[in-house]
Amino acid sequence: MKVRVFVCFLLLCFAVSCSRNSGKETSSSDPLEISVATWYVDPQFRNNNDAVYNIVKDKFNITINPIVITWDDYQEKIITWMATNDAPDVFTIDAVYLPNVFTS
Repeated sequence: MKVRVFVCFLLLCFAVSCSRNSGKETSSSDPLEISVATWYVDPQFRNNNDAVYNIVKDKFNITINPIVITWDDYQEKIITWMATNDAPDVFTIDAVYLPNVFTS
């Protein structure tokens, strides 16, 4: 589980680093805040007690804002977020629902 989380963080950091300069000037000491919506967020992660998160946070100067979504309504939430241009930076979605999200 930790390896999968670490790989996801590395991919997330790579994707964010490609789009880090969004046009506004920020100090290099200001951490980049990334929102991640997923079905489950480990309590240790929420309390910043996760060792892998702390290593990635320090190495890449990021903070991750976890957003817990439920299986029952995540599809509607994501469609609403996308329609209002308020989607999290990264979100979990079942591949079956991808066409619904991008055509709505």
